Amino acid sequence: YVVDVFGNTPLHLCCKFGLAENAKIFLSQKDAIVDWRNVFQETPFMFAVRNGMLEVCELILQKTSSKKHLFEIPNIFGKTVLEYCSSKLEDFCSLRMEKIEEILSFQE
Repeated sequence: YVVDVFGNTPLHLCCKFGLAENAKIFLSQKDAIVDWRNVFQETPFMFAVRNGMLEVCELILQKTSSKKHLFEIPNIFGKTVLEYCSSKLEDFCSLRMEKIEEILSFQE
């Protein structure tokens, strides 16, 4: 497999930048490895979740038969996909709260 200096595959990069059409091409390959881990022990799915690339997340979940390992195995920083999901949700909620507070402040 072609990897960069950090061990990222083209699928990692598709997941990082949300390139769903390109990800489909890589995932359509017979020998596509969706759980490849880079030097930081991060999978393409981790990249997709951490960067909020939902379409690519769905593509990987469709391709993977055993999903449990995608969510539970941590990277070298001790973070799992579930923790990234949680922080993404917190970011989303805090942005929403800021927007709501902004809207309310205009009404006063």
